[in-house]
Amino acid sequence: MNMNNIIKPTIRSQVYDILKQRIMEDYYKAGSKLSEQQICDELQVSRSPVREAFRQLEADGLLISNANKGVIVKKFTEHDVESFYEIESSIQAYSINTNRDIFCEEEKEKFKALKIGFEEAYKKKDLNEYLKLSEQFHYEIICLSSNSFLVDIYKRIGILNYRFRLLSLKDPTRFDKAHKEHKQIIEAILKDDAALAKQLLKNHIEEASKVVIRTLTKE
Repeated sequence: MNMNNIIKPTIRSQVYDILKQRIMEDYYKAGSKLSEQQICDELQVSRSPVREAFRQLEADGLLISNANKGVIVKKFTEHDVESFYEIESSIQAYSINTNRDIFCEEEKEKFKALKIGFEEAYKKKDLNEYLKLSEQFHYEIICLSSNSFLVDIYKRIGILNYRFRLLSLKDPTRFDKAHKEHKQIIEAILKDDAALAKQLLKNHIEEASKVVIRTLTKE
């Protein structure tokens, strides 16, 4: 039995995925207004799935519901980005316990595989694949904490992570530097140098934050 023929995405989830991707790719510009009728006409769907998708995107932090202006694509300020990356830096750094002597082999194997994936995607200049690997890389960093609550929190802010990471890696210079930084962090982990990995990770996140702020201030 082919399970793919049984489990199909709902209309709401499809509308949500389309709107999310369009916001990520700036099809809908930051600060622009979205109306239920506009989306219904564009996607040829009823109001119900659009309304539900709007609610989810608002919970994700990508839309803002304003009683007077309607639904607006959130425009992030410099303060928003700085605040977000403060949290990002704190929980990523916390995940690498500098008191540990070694990283286990299972952990190292995951980072070895990521290093190979990064190299292949970088050579092809495949931004989408590199972005997926970057998401996985930072998730594996969080998993080093062995803290299920922290992992859950990180999953909840995943949409904003993706949004900002995409902005960062779209910058060609940042793409090159980020690749070098990813390799350095992984090499430190493979050498069981938690202190170095933690410092390199902190610098990596700071550099990403600068690029995102610079990009947003140009919009």
